[in-house]
Amino acid sequence: MDKFFGTWQQESSVGGKEFIQENFKGASEEMVKKIDNVKYNITYSQEPGDVFKLVAVWGDKKEEVCVTLGKPYLCANFFKEGDKIQVVTHLDDGKMIDEMEIGGNKMISTKEIVDGKLLTSSKDDKGHEVSSIFKKIK
Repeated sequence: MDKFFGTWQQESSVGGKEFIQENFKGASEEMVKKIDNVKYNITYSQEPGDVFKLVAVWGDKKEEVCVTLGKPYLCANFFKEGDKIQVVTHLDDGKMIDEMEIGGNKMISTKEIVDGKLLTSSKDDKGHEVSSIFKKIK
């Protein structure tokens, strides 16, 4: 888990617009365009015990949650107020795996460190996928 700790800034993303449109039905076209063009930061840090903190900053939105591996938690949806994404995070062979569900849609997000970069890939149960590359800034 330690290798994920720090602040990561998004460098590039592929497939975001289609993924958002398919999985977040409440997102307006304007919001989809805005989100698809905004870079975001993710910070992971250790908390007491078997807990870590996840802070995501996306444009003018900020989400902060404490995560216990293997236990479900809710985080806000950046696309439509009031929606929540249920997430369960696991570690598997050095990768962080998030199992997510929103509005009946199931998604798997995989995060791994390769050559000093954080690579993320999220795929829904219909085959839509979004991938991003992050560089460590702190």
